[in-house]
Amino acid sequence: MPQRTRTVHGRLVAANSPHRRERDALKTGATCSRCRQKAARLLLYLNQEERKMLNVMLIRDEQNDALRDKLQAAGIHVVAEISPLADFAAALAGIRPDVVLVSSDASCRDTLEGLCMRSHDSALPVVMFTNDNDRSFMQASIKAGVAAYVVGEVPSARLLSLLDVAIERFALERSRRLELNDTRRRLAERQDVEKAKGILMKMHGVDEDQAYRMLRKKAMQTQRRIGQIAAALIEAHTFL
Repeated sequence: MPQRTRTVHGRLVAANSPHRRERDALKTGATCSRCRQKAARLLLYLNQEERKMLNVMLIRDEQNDALRDKLQAAGIHVVAEISPLADFAAALAGIRPDVVLVSSDASCRDTLEGLCMRSHDSALPVVMFTNDNDRSFMQASIKAGVAAYVVGEVPSARLLSLLDVAIERFALERSRRLELNDTRRRLAERQDVEKAKGILMKMHGVDEDQAYRMLRKKAMQTQRRIGQIAAALIEAHTFL
């Protein structure tokens, strides 16, 4: 029988986990204090087991066994290791990390900007681990799009929570950015529709409602948005 799964922090985990009775007891508010204590301990254990499914792609200038060992000790799976100059898109083929981890003190700004741009296209957060506390480089990294900039050594016990916060922050900022882009697109299309209606009113001697119906009819016939039809009409009209 296929194993049922559910989503935790964007990752699939088993839904039919062991000790499900204790998990449910904690959620429903069991009256027995001993049962609640047992359920709380088991839920903490199970959450730790689920968090072990975090996968990262590690980008580093040179081999860093210490960092890889620390990640593995924290229950973080390194699915790939590449250099900053490697083909990021090709490295992503066939794998799906939850976060891109950059361990580098020598990555130039252009390389970091390109990496962040490609990671945004792939909907992957970038976390920077470095010993460089130069403020200008930190500002450049944040401006390039890193979700977190971490200076110095990080205890293994903090790695999971740090990466989880970076993932959630990236998801929130990406959602806001997509919403802003969508608002800008709709505003631009509304302006195009108004301009296209003016062109049709002048060309065909129709009123505003009739011009809008002409645009809507064409959009329905071609299965495109009215804004796209309006933009095409405006572009074609510039050559007349």
